Amino acid sequence: MDTKQKLQLLEKWQKSYEQNDAVYEALKQVLDVNPESPAILATWAMFDDYTDALSIILGDDSQMLAWYAWDNQFGKKKLAAKLKSWKRMRPITNLKTLLKFIEDK
Repeated sequence: MDTKQKLQLLEKWQKSYEQNDAVYEALKQVLDVNPESPAILATWAMFDDYTDALSIILGDDSQMLAWYAWDNQFGKKKLAAKLKSWKRMRPITNLKTLLKFIEDK
C-alpha cells in the first residue's frame, strides 16, 4: 500500500469520526442524550475498534491514531511528537504529519 492509499484510509477514518460526532451533537441537542448511554458508548466503541484495525493495517505500533484522535483532537491541539530518528519534536497537526510519523518509525 502506498502513501496515497494510506492517506485515503486516514481521511475516511477522520470523516467517520466527524460524522459520529455530528450525530451525537444533534442527538444531544434534541434528546438530551447522555454521553454514557448504551447507544453512544456502542458507537464510540465501534470507532475505537475501527481505529485499532486501521492502526494494524498502517503499521501503527505506537497507537498514534488513538493519540491523534482523542488526545490531539485530530490535530486541533497541535501537540508534538518525536521519533528517535528525529532531532526534535514535531507538531502532528493533520493527517499528512500523522502518516509521516507512522511511516518514519
